[in-house]
Amino acid sequence: MPQTLRLDRGVMALCTAIFLLSCADLDISDDIDPEPAPYRGTLGRVQAEGVLRVIVPDKDYAALPRSGRALALELDMAQRLAARLGVELVLVQAARYDSIVPWLAGGKGDVAMATLTITESRQEAVDFSIPVDHVREMLVGRTDAPAAIGSLADLAGHTVVVRRSSSYFGTLEQVRETVPELIIQAAPEDMHTHDIAHKVAGGDYPMTVCDEDIAAGVMQYEDNLAVVLPLTDPRPRAWAVGRGCDSLRVAVNRFIMEEALAVERSERFTGDLDGIRERRYLRVATRNNAATYWIYRGQEVGFEYELSRAFAEQHGLRLYMLIAPSRDVLLDWVARGKADIAAASLTITEERRQNVAFGAPYLFPEEVIVSGRDESGTPLVNDVADLARWPVHVRRSSSYYETLMELERTLGEPLDIRLVPEHIETEEILRRVSTGKYAATVCDDYLAEMEAQYTDAIAIGPALTGQREIGWAMRPDAVKLREAVDEFFTTGSHRPRSLYYNMLYRRYFATGQRVAMARSEGRTDVHGRISPYDDLIQRYAAQHGLDWRMIAAQMFQESRFDPNARSWAGAKGLMQLMPRTALELGVSDITNPDQNIRGGTQYMARLLARFDPGLPYRQRFHLALAAYNAGYGHVLDARRLAAQKGWDPNQWFGNVEQAMLLLSTPEYASRARHGFVRGYEPVTYVANIQALYNHYSQLLYSQMH
Repeated sequence: MPQTLRLDRGVMALCTAIFLLSCADLDISDDIDPEPAPYRGTLGRVQAEGVLRVIVPDKDYAALPRSGRALALELDMAQRLAARLGVELVLVQAARYDSIVPWLAGGKGDVAMATLTITESRQEAVDFSIPVDHVREMLVGRTDAPAAIGSLADLAGHTVVVRRSSSYFGTLEQVRETVPELIIQAAPEDMHTHDIAHKVAGGDYPMTVCDEDIAAGVMQYEDNLAVVLPLTDPRPRAWAVGRGCDSLRVAVNRFIMEEALAVERSERFTGDLDGIRERRYLRVATRNNAATYWIYRGQEVGFEYELSRAFAEQHGLRLYMLIAPSRDVLLDWVARGKADIAAASLTITEERRQNVAFGAPYLFPEEVIVSGRDESGTPLVNDVADLARWPVHVRRSSSYYETLMELERTLGEPLDIRLVPEHIETEEILRRVSTGKYAATVCDDYLAEMEAQYTDAIAIGPALTGQREIGWAMRPDAVKLREAVDEFFTTGSHRPRSLYYNMLYRRYFATGQRVAMARSEGRTDVHGRISPYDDLIQRYAAQHGLDWRMIAAQMFQESRFDPNARSWAGAKGLMQLMPRTALELGVSDITNPDQNIRGGTQYMARLLARFDPGLPYRQRFHLALAAYNAGYGHVLDARRLAAQKGWDPNQWFGNVEQAMLLLSTPEYASRARHGFVRGYEPVTYVANIQALYNHYSQLLYSQMH
């Protein structure tokens, strides 16, 4: 009987820790029929029923700390997929591993999420998504095994134990075609791969086969276990859906592709500035609003963004802005190592100092009362005494709430404090005051003045505090990072009241231009569009199975969405096609947006297909982007040089990109097959597009076609 498991979204956000520490913490409920009637899990049906049923192995298997990809991380992905589809996640736990595919084929679930190796026999029963990853199958044995095995021929007379339902059994059968003396012993179907590996380590079984990441995970705590021999080239593992459920498979494919292209969400890093420099990028957590960060006509803008970018550039780092789903998680992200800095107009308070350290302050506002007006235009709140007559709306995590609580103690009477959800920004609270939905709020004076530029329906009342301090938050043990931030805001050209700082402040908080930007149709988070060409980008990206937001990021990097853009080399249009390439792609009018986007997207898909499909999708896309910019031949040269230098030729950032830079020098260019390349251009090109895509993907869900 299949067991079903319901997890709310808060629990799933912590699923990695939960599964790795104790799977027993998860409650199994009985409110779902344990024997659902077979049905075809099409996308339409899933969304109509409001439930995505995901078949997983049982809890013991889920707890396995597989190197690099615990099943808990896949469960986190499943929750994000369900959220993307707008449905609830229900986990259906299979009793045995060999039940997963039959259950899916029989309609007991919509998706199987056990990263199954794609085999011909499984493809006869279910359809697979694009690969989640690629792994080799490894022969594993004890380190003190008496007989040395250096090749497949040496397996003659040896016994290997695997489950009959596993892909490993089929691999061993292929080996036995050339080594008939190989003995294959079937393990019980309720025994997991890691359990079989433990028995090998303990001497109960002679050898087994497992994926390389499982082997690496088990060998972390089994000292007498070792890889004997790789048995296969990297093979694809994927999620599965029922046969013929094409709409759901397309949705799953798009989601997996987006996950591969995005910055790793599960990353945890708690090091200091030295470690950040070694990693080569800075993660800044913020919120999406007009005071901090937003996308305007495809480009990142915002007061916090520009300061963060300047700080990152000063230290030679790429910048990744991470948009927190709500204000109350910003400091938690920093404390847990999900972000290096929180930069979101955070007031420095003693309560917040208990969990994080703040750098030198860079904004010094007063907190003021903001109220609506009555029908005659008179402010509802003229003084502190008036505040007691009206409900005042603030977030619980805000410094404004602390100010109001202190005011209550001072007045000696309660205030009508109404708490708003943590994801509601001050910008939106002020807007609700202006429309009469809320009577009053408290906020920083510069935020109130920003809103007053839009409307005269609000009144800025008296200050409740003296000058407060706003700063960036970091982990207390990131001492060098904090010192660098202090220097940035106290002695550098970005310190408060410097020429640069004053220009930046006026641009975002004191000019009509910023007002127009923040409320115009060019603001992505307000109007849900990146460019005037979103519909065309989505159409042609869908034809080639590409993420349209990545193509939009590439287009912005190429032309700033200018269909008449022309480069020094003669490339033209939105995707900057060279005339010869345009001719090959059937583009007759290179400045026509429809034709140019069609041709550029088609060309990008061709380049992507030229790289080994066994590579992780993220790395293939980076290499294809570099080839789009510098040429396929130069990327091959850079990969060859990377291998010669002992760097990973399949990894762009920190590896192939370094080799690309060397190809700009005569020493290396003279020995390269395709000669000199201006290596800085593709390096900057790929980095900028990846960073911009990260931001687009946080603001907009992909279109599901």
